[in-house]
Formats: sequence, C-alpha cells, structure tokens
Amino acid sequence: MSYSPEVYRAAEDELSRRRTEAEQRANALRARMTAQNPRIAELELMMRASAAEVARAVVNGGNVEEVVAEMRRRNETAQKELADILLDFVIRARPLLDWGRAIQGTAVLPPQN
Repeated sequence: MSYSPEVYRAAEDELSRRRTEAEQRANALRARMTAQNPRIAELELMMRASAAEVARAVVNGGNVEEVVAEMRRRNETAQKELADILLDFVIRARPLLDWGRAIQGTAVLPPQN
C-alpha cells in the first residue's frame, strides 16, 4: 500500500519548513558570532577570495602551481584560526547550554566512576 499524494506533499512541506527554520537559526547564530568576533567574516572572505586568485593566475598565464600552493597554505592557516575561534565560542557556550538543559530537566548526568 502506498501513501497518497497528499501525504507526500504534507511531508515535503514539513521538511521544507524545518529546513527553512534551521537555516534561519544558523544565519542568526552566524550573525551573532560575527558581531562578537568580526575576524570570522574576514577569514571567510579571505578563503572565498582564493578561488578568484587561482582563476586570475590561469587567465594571466601566471604560475598556477605556485598560486595554488600559496592559496592552500593561507587557507589552511585561516581555517585553523577560524576553527580556534569557533571552538572558543563553543567552549564558552557549553556551560550555558548545560545550565539551560538543567533548568529544563533534560540534562544528562555524567556517568559515576
């Protein structure tokens, strides 16, 4: 027995609504994080600009291998810095999340040794 088209449409609508809400929450979180630390936006912009540098090297007949190697080095450095910033954000937010779960009664206690 298969589901009716109405059931499929309702499921699609629900998934679409959830996806939209998740995107909105992610965008709001990103905006708050960027407001707290503008370096996040700088690092993201720098990483996005790397592809344009490679394209310029190809079009202008530059040494593409050198440009790619330099871009990779800069991107890895930027990714590490961004990861450190985000990790710091998570570490600072963790106690607040745990406290919120405790208030809601949904906290999970660590195992007893």
